[in-house]
Amino acid sequence: MKNIIFLMLCLFLSIKVLGQTPKSDVVSVSVPNGAISLTRDQLSKVVRVNFKRSGIPLDVQNYFQLDGLIISFWDYETGVGPESQRSLEEIKLGILGIMRYTPDTVNFSKIITVNNIQFLVYEYQRKNEVYLRFQTGYRNYKSFGGIIQFKKPDEEKAQNALQNLLQSIHFK
Repeated sequence: MKNIIFLMLCLFLSIKVLGQTPKSDVVSVSVPNGAISLTRDQLSKVVRVNFKRSGIPLDVQNYFQLDGLIISFWDYETGVGPESQRSLEEIKLGILGIMRYTPDTVNFSKIITVNNIQFLVYEYQRKNEVYLRFQTGYRNYKSFGGIIQFKKPDEEKAQNALQNLLQSIHFK
């Protein structure tokens, strides 16, 4: 009887771990410890209850919740050819140009390097809701990016989650 209970527990835990595995064809990535995988419907409900608007795209596969934070990330692919791959500096300038015409306030934007991978990281907010976005530079016409949405009091948690996430990213 103990063996059956043990096997059932192992099966349940393995299914839960498999459900937590992020999907990406571009990078290997690990979600921060304690993050819970969400379906699109669960994400919509969490956003409706906790936020006035969502910065999370609904056409991606990776949604997670972590202690007041919503974390999402996805692959980017461009067409073939050097003209289709903008540098992170060009992307940064384009985003800052667009953001001037929105009611959002840009708190910062910077290009950093983690594990020999360059990331564009920028944060913007509308009132008390904050969006922390990141994107890698292109490698073989592919890139990886995401967003952490949170309330202003959770700023430190969001920065820690971003740092853990970026540390785990490695191109395939």
